Amino acid sequence: MWSIAARALTMLGKVSSKPLEAISWYRLSGEVADRSQDETTRVWVRVFDAGGSSEQISDFAIPEWRMAVISSLLLARLGDERRALATQDDARRTLP
Repeated sequence: MWSIAARALTMLGKVSSKPLEAISWYRLSGEVADRSQDETTRVWVRVFDAGGSSEQISDFAIPEWRMAVISSLLLARLGDERRALATQDDARRTLP
């Protein structure tokens, strides 16, 4: 049970948009991982905490331009040409 809780707390830290809140979740996940006495969980939590993307709020985040491309393709597939073209223009505008 502690192993599952440690991983869940780590995920809460990863998706938190507030740095201090994320740090609190990571610290708590480390404590819970230690309490689990499961070496695999302890290593997973410390590696997960250390390895990440500092420029992204979340590992699940995607750039605005990519979301616009995906939305444009979906709208075109659904037959909404007007919105698909508008979204495609947004994608072009936000490309890096």
